[in-house]
Amino acid sequence: MFFQKAYKALYSPLSRRQPGTLHFFKIKLKKTAVSGKVKSNYRSHEDLLLTVARHMIAEQVRVYFGIAEDGPATANIPLERDTPEEQHNEFRRAFQGFLKYYQYGTSTFLDEHVQVAPPRAEEIVRVWRVVGQLANGIQLVAPENVVRQQAAPEPAPAQDEVFTYCNNLCHWVLQIMQMSDTAKEADTSRVIPNLMANIPFFYSHSSLSKYFVECLDYILKVREASPQMKSRILEGSFANSSGGKGKNCESDLRQEHSVGKRKKLIKMLGANKTDAAMTRVTNAADTISDIISKFDTSLEIGQKSGRHTHSITEENEALIKRTIAELKPFNKQPGRSCLGFRNIQTVYDKIDPEKMKIHITNTVNRLTLGMGVVVEEEEEVEEIEDSEQDSSDDEVDNHLPPL
Repeated sequence: MFFQKAYKALYSPLSRRQPGTLHFFKIKLKKTAVSGKVKSNYRSHEDLLLTVARHMIAEQVRVYFGIAEDGPATANIPLERDTPEEQHNEFRRAFQGFLKYYQYGTSTFLDEHVQVAPPRAEEIVRVWRVVGQLANGIQLVAPENVVRQQAAPEPAPAQDEVFTYCNNLCHWVLQIMQMSDTAKEADTSRVIPNLMANIPFFYSHSSLSKYFVECLDYILKVREASPQMKSRILEGSFANSSGGKGKNCESDLRQEHSVGKRKKLIKMLGANKTDAAMTRVTNAADTISDIISKFDTSLEIGQKSGRHTHSITEENEALIKRTIAELKPFNKQPGRSCLGFRNIQTVYDKIDPEKMKIHITNTVNRLTLGMGVVVEEEEEVEEIEDSEQDSSDDEVDNHLPPL
């Protein structure tokens, strides 16, 4: 679902003529399997997004450290230190500077992005005026309020929408890569940090997101559980049915596949969908799956691949790299626009920190008391958005000329 949210934030048919966007690379690389609906062809969408993001992140590194044409770094270089500990701290300082420059999500963003009221154009100043004089020469004064005009604040520089879009893409993809690596390694120490990092992404999509509530609910349950139960919850979040290092998967994903097999068998019953028949066929689902698998193996029938026919080739990689180098998305140019993403904001810029704090507090309080939390039916909303997206795609394709 996080992958689907990323495409909703970064994929738009209106950006087909804007270099650097996902829809632009989809057309350039002729990836017809990419439609913005991740569930229809997951591998195609994953290949395109991760490939583009890797080159974007590499471009970020080159710009920040001043690397030109694979030459040496010329800016923000860690200094040479005498001891290994000091050298480690120097590299850590340089890396933290990189994260801060590109505004990668940190736990302190709520404090750093607090909105400050704009300065007033007028200021009331109290002054003292001489209103009279006594016979002995003493002057009489009285207070008086005077309105003093302040200098108008300097206008903020125009936004570079291309920089914001590409930076936003890197934010989403790094979080996806982090969660994917955590699942494959079954690293329980990164589960809670990943969920905490997911909260701003889901909240920026919708303050009523059920996945936002589920993240808070999981964190709350783990925090309130005993040490033994905490370990059981975290370790039970992953499964490994085939064995081997780095071959784990999410327990929820495995359960989804199991449910899918049983639904397929239930549909095959046709009109004989009695309770007894459905119970019997679902109980035998695993055995039927093993029989079919061994039958295919004996006949040397390979498993159908979920990947599209034309994968990302070296020529595709070179085209992406050349396009990004010509675009220079991370060299800030105020006023540069991005077709299809006008007035785009990063995940953290879209969030009102104070409202988010209040919303988290209210949600946690209701979850603690065992009360329900109002959420949006995201699956129904996505179906409506997908149908609207299809009609808008057809309209755009009919009116825009080819590249």
